[in-house]
Amino acid sequence: HEVPAFNLADAAAGKTVRVVIHEVVVLAQALGALFAACEQEQQLSSPSERVLILDYGWHTLDVLASKGGRPFPHRLGALPGGVASYIDNLQRSVADTIRKNHPGLSGNFRVPSGIYEDALKTTSPCVTLGPGTFQLGLHDSVAVERLRNDLQSAVPLIQTSADITSIVLAGGGARLLRDPVRSVFPGINRVVVLDDPQFAIARGYLAFGESRALAGREPVRG
Repeated sequence: HEVPAFNLADAAAGKTVRVVIHEVVVLAQALGALFAACEQEQQLSSPSERVLILDYGWHTLDVLASKGGRPFPHRLGALPGGVASYIDNLQRSVADTIRKNHPGLSGNFRVPSGIYEDALKTTSPCVTLGPGTFQLGLHDSVAVERLRNDLQSAVPLIQTSADITSIVLAGGGARLLRDPVRSVFPGINRVVVLDDPQFAIARGYLAFGESRALAGREPVRG
């Protein structure tokens, strides 16, 4: 594969490098978040630590259980949903309020999801539409309940949460999970939101690849 040069200046000049793929290994996406978690919080790789990774992306909730920094091969999976569904529920609630307060208006009152996504990144999320400004905290009850249901549905994938000592949140919607996670898993006191959680998986796989390259070893299989 011809790809842009790794050096930014060379890439800007149009230079490329040739990359040869010798082998493809399929791995769970949430594994990258596990690598990032162990790098950020080294105690999570302790043999006594059983960690539940929750990667809340745009369309899915990926889950993975691990012990001592190594995944349990049969305690992982993915559920449909994600931030897109959360925003859909917010949009429906706001639209219902507009119809109730302005019965003479028509339309579905939907806007690009990015407007809601940007609002959710602020300390006091709100969206301003034609009929007015809407505080999203007043419209998230249905969305949060859907989140709780998704988390409950994840339990069979990891078989049990009774042995989990820590929960790690990754993905663009990681911060949305923080409160629902505490209500669904009240017995797990340690909940870690990874730094820049939307980039955690890429960052984790990069760190893993670099460590393997420096060690001159083949990727771990199994």
